[in-house]
Amino acid sequence: MKKAILLGHQGYGGVTRNAKEIRECGFEPFIITSKPIYPVEKFTEAMNSLGLSFRIVEQLTLTLDETINILPEPIENYVFCLSVWEGQRLLVSQINEILGAKDISPALVSLIQNKYRLRNKLYELGLTKYRAFSYHDLLLEPSISDEVPLFVKPVNSTGSLCSKRVEGKSAVLSLMKDAITFHDDFFFSEFYQDIELFAEPYICGKEFSFELVVDNGEVKFCTAHEKLRVDELENTVLEVSFCSPPITIDPSILRLGEEKVAIYFSALGISDGCYHVELRYNDIDKWELIEINPRTGGALVYDSVIERHGVKMVSQWILSLTRQTLTVSDKEYNKGTYFQIAYANAGEQILNIEINNRYLEPDISQKILNVGDVTPISDREVFGAFNMWLTCIDKHVEQVADMDSALYMSYISRDISSS
Repeated sequence: MKKAILLGHQGYGGVTRNAKEIRECGFEPFIITSKPIYPVEKFTEAMNSLGLSFRIVEQLTLTLDETINILPEPIENYVFCLSVWEGQRLLVSQINEILGAKDISPALVSLIQNKYRLRNKLYELGLTKYRAFSYHDLLLEPSISDEVPLFVKPVNSTGSLCSKRVEGKSAVLSLMKDAITFHDDFFFSEFYQDIELFAEPYICGKEFSFELVVDNGEVKFCTAHEKLRVDELENTVLEVSFCSPPITIDPSILRLGEEKVAIYFSALGISDGCYHVELRYNDIDKWELIEINPRTGGALVYDSVIERHGVKMVSQWILSLTRQTLTVSDKEYNKGTYFQIAYANAGEQILNIEINNRYLEPDISQKILNVGDVTPISDREVFGAFNMWLTCIDKHVEQVADMDSALYMSYISRDISSS
């Protein structure tokens, strides 16, 4: 059987599911993960139970040389490399370039993941009216005043890491100049190294994500999720609830959003792979890009796509990487999805998990944190659990509106920093 390289991040990164899909596509995965942040024995048992070959690197992140050197046989014996962890996407592209798999170039991955460069590239191409500003850019920019709300975030990041709305130019310059030290919990270690902040005008409106499969420069599959509740906190943004299909926007406007994404991709030369693209819509700007993520969607987005369309995006990505014909279609099942993310406070111990009994049992539920767990001290999202319900498409709007009126699960915790 032909072989593939599958990367994991600290024991996570959807290793088990991705390994199964790789096998379904006719390849045998060899797994390399950075050092798990949970007991190594747990990861070893999971891999052994599926008969998977693997290696564990002692560091918290993977490097190109280390990944190649730890392989049990020459790299030429593998067909492609895969990972859905944001911090490993550049490494995946570098390995695929060596293997000759059909992936976008490392240079393009670097551009897409550099939010400052990407915004300004689109500005140069006339595809956004908003520029991104470094500290020195902002000092010299007369059009930005203290009355203009800005959004500050790291140049490279994921999980709404260290991201916040800031009111006005002076406050942003002060934040950047003081070189704020953000809390590092090691899980996002690739992004905490040498954090560099930038600012861009705050973009108002409802936020949507588009999940895409692209092959040979053509969008083969696209579907949308609406972010129903988004909470902006001091140093991060929590995306609480989602639905698909969206319920507050006309389908004709949604199609314009899909077309806008296709225009971005064509202009940037994004030709192959899976993407999770975030945009906001308002009556003035219409569709405006937030970011392009060169990976599949997180949380339960992947499960939602399977439930609604029967599409396994990683499997389609593998077909593209290996120059096979994609099997994706535009069909939709007669159901919608609604899901919530339950978050926990950072740096606290979980005392209780409250369940709202007005809800039916979720159709899909994944719990990450349990009573007694201590959450990391970190300026990012701290996921507690994911819960999804399937809706009848004819009653989707009403069912989603009803469920989104309250939270299903809440984490109760206490600060242990002074104990």
